[in-house]
Amino acid sequence: MKSYISDGLVSESLLLLRSINDFNCTDKDQVRELHVTYGINKDSALDFAIQCDWINADGSLISITPKGNSIVSAFNGYSVSESLWQRILFDYVSLSRPAWTGLIPKGRKETFLFMTPDEQRCFIQSGLMKKPVTTQVVNWWDKIADEVRAEKQDKNNEVGRTGELLTLEYEKARTGKDAEWEAIESNLAGFDIISFRDSISSEKILIEVKSSTQDIDHADMIISRNEWDTAWSLCNRGRYYFYAWLLSGSVKFAKIPVEVMKKHIPEDVGGGKWKDIAIPFCLFSELFSVYNTLPK
Repeated sequence: MKSYISDGLVSESLLLLRSINDFNCTDKDQVRELHVTYGINKDSALDFAIQCDWINADGSLISITPKGNSIVSAFNGYSVSESLWQRILFDYVSLSRPAWTGLIPKGRKETFLFMTPDEQRCFIQSGLMKKPVTTQVVNWWDKIADEVRAEKQDKNNEVGRTGELLTLEYEKARTGKDAEWEAIESNLAGFDIISFRDSISSEKILIEVKSSTQDIDHADMIISRNEWDTAWSLCNRGRYYFYAWLLSGSVKFAKIPVEVMKKHIPEDVGGGKWKDIAIPFCLFSELFSVYNTLPK
């Protein structure tokens, strides 16, 4: 179970880490025998150091990681500088992923509101909340925000690929033919899959796949301008479909004709032109059914 950071836990972990380094401890039994300072919870401190990747644990054997050695060398044994606090907090957020981590790209004020009081105290002590904002502080928030965005993008890519694989399976069952996975070849085509009208026709259809792990009331699909222009072009609108997949719990599927989607597409006004739009899955709730690999 992961621990939430506090200034006390950080102090205990740093003191323990320094003692492990000074006495060259190599197993947990040695750590428990260490005399660090009165009242320190060595088990909690050790667990937190492992959680932050300052210590590597293999069964009862332990060793300080390069990251841990760097932390030890920056600790004077008495106080934690703002720069060291910032390094500690980066390790904590990056590896522990507290519940508010996803809010970081929205800004530090929005993130701070959802922290525990102990977490807030640590961020204040680190200087990461002070004004005026320094370049060092801006760089810290930008770096961790980039990491969060990259992780989210990786997850979105995985969810998207899952929906595309299910679509290929569905189309194979529906037509008896192998569909083409265009999204693997290019993300500029304006659709993900090329399949067939039915089992006896050679006419091609184009499929854009949208997937979500949210429930239907909270899931959105993002449609790009390129996807919509491709879908609504005169040569495609009669053969273009949106396949929507809800992947949480029982997998659910909806096949949405382009004419139905058109009702929810905005118009350009004046000199403005939209680029991407979010369409709620719940707008098509009547089209969804539980997917059991049998085509509808």
